[in-house]
Amino acid sequence: MTRQLAAENLGITVRTLDRWNAIGLGPARITVQRLVLYRIEAIEEVLRKNESRSGNIMMDCRVFAA
Repeated sequence: MTRQLAAENLGITVRTLDRWNAIGLGPARITVQRLVLYRIEAIEEVLRKNESRSGNIMMDCRVFAA
């Protein structure tokens, strides 16, 4: 999935997604030449790890440390 679609699915901006990557956080990504892509499973994993029963999404950057 593209950077734009990944950001939309996570409810963040592309810039935030890029910042996370720059500091070693966020979902795993694949670069093909100059095209950055994300596996659907990587995005789903981030969403699963940040699930909240109350419906509020609280992004915890510690879940991205690998």
